[in-house]
Amino acid sequence: MSERTFTIVMTDHERLMALTALGFCSTHLPQVRPLIVINDLIDKLTKAAAVETENNPRTIPAPPVAAPPPRDYFQRDRKGNEQTSPPTDAALKTVRIVGTQEQKSKTPGKAAFLKVIFQSGQASCFDSNLFPLIIKRTGEEAALWFVQSGKYWNIVGVRA
Repeated sequence: MSERTFTIVMTDHERLMALTALGFCSTHLPQVRPLIVINDLIDKLTKAAAVETENNPRTIPAPPVAAPPPRDYFQRDRKGNEQTSPPTDAALKTVRIVGTQEQKSKTPGKAAFLKVIFQSGQASCFDSNLFPLIIKRTGEEAALWFVQSGKYWNIVGVRA
């Protein structure tokens, strides 16, 4: 009768655990015949060389990490509350931001605003919480929420 051979795929941790279990068996079994088999297995596992495999059946590839969906940030209302939806007359447009300038208001007591220059024009943003989101997109395309106020364009939101 020919002896069958097997290939066992196991991690290094599993190999060490098998060696520990076999070592335990070899110290607690009084019979000589099983000790010869156990010592032979310990010798094989100790000398076994690791082989890196691409298609390890135990390896389950991690699912790709999906980027979180973009979130819209809108200017706060007059009471300072964060808004979760754009104003009814706002439009989302993607523009390439060429530059930004923080400017002081010409009216005393009014807060500073951000002047945003893009390829097809310029607009102002009056919510300082949106400034960093806009400034970090300088030189890149950005999706901004615009509202027209007379002949001026105001930025009321940023998709980030």
